[in-house]
Amino acid sequence: MEWQVTATTLYCDIVNNWVTVLTYKDGTTKCGYAVKHGQIERKVGKNDWRRCPGPSACALCIAYKEKIFREEAKTSEL
Repeated sequence: MEWQVTATTLYCDIVNNWVTVLTYKDGTTKCGYAVKHGQIERKVGKNDWRRCPGPSACALCIAYKEKIFREEAKTSEL
């Protein structure tokens, strides 16, 4: 099956909200939240801040991309 882009909705602890993560066939990723709101930072404690690293360094985006490409590799082996 040929695809160009795939997307899912995941909960992001950094922004404390659900975000749409897109993965493209060329390996790039985008986060709908970061596109709409920019790379934010949020205070989570007295002196603790969480910063959005952007899609290229985001653990959620990276994990979803790896999952998609693993699934694609499995189906191409069949």
